[in-house]
Amino acid sequence: MLATATETVKTTAGNAAPSPIFITLAYAWGFEDGAQGERARGWAYFTFTDPRYAEYTAGYAAGCEKGNRNR
Repeated sequence: MLATATETVKTTAGNAAPSPIFITLAYAWGFEDGAQGERARGWAYFTFTDPRYAEYTAGYAAGCEKGNRNR
């Protein structure tokens, strides 16, 4: 169907529900540090062999990207 100048085409998402996104506290700490331009401090929270260290590092990288876009 083509819309004319006087018609409005309406679209809906239907019954699509938003999917929840779960993050860990380690990721959130890293994201906050990165977004605020702080140095990475994952070593202060976790040991290098702790899986949360990797989560912190991933959050830090995402925060750095977000922080750079806002500056």
